[in-house]
Amino acid sequence: MATIQDIYIPEDINAVRLRFEAFTKKDDASGCWIWKGSITKAGSMRFGWPYPRQTVPATRASVFIYHRDLAAGMDVRSLCHNERCVNPSHLMVCTRAEGMAQLAASGKTLKGMLQPRSRLSDDQVRAIRSAKGTHGDIAAQFKISKRTVEGILQGRSWKHLLPK
Repeated sequence: MATIQDIYIPEDINAVRLRFEAFTKKDDASGCWIWKGSITKAGSMRFGWPYPRQTVPATRASVFIYHRDLAAGMDVRSLCHNERCVNPSHLMVCTRAEGMAQLAASGKTLKGMLQPRSRLSDDQVRAIRSAKGTHGDIAAQFKISKRTVEGILQGRSWKHLLPK
């Protein structure tokens, strides 16, 4: 998949801008530009960059079209927390670490057993924290890896259940 840095920038960026705006609906109340273009099954908004024909994330295309300020390896995060907004003034360019910190601070991350792939309940994690025995024995008892047990006991995972 191409990144915005890998694609050709046409001399007439206005034509790309007009095409991009055709896929948005501007909400006067919030100022958001709601993306009406392509959305993948995973929920990613995609914009077909015309030179060459490739799709790129719509948020990255928005920042690039309007600001041209998008270094390689940088992420684009929403300031308005509207997952379909592509208004460049509602988007910020940040590092992956900054974006993840912002996401955690917003409270929108799924923690513990709310994560779809979680194998443990909150009660099981509490039981692991109070269990006696080797990490291997505890792992076998709960049918999880020794590394998972170590992460729980050392406070690297399931942090939301740590005593405050």
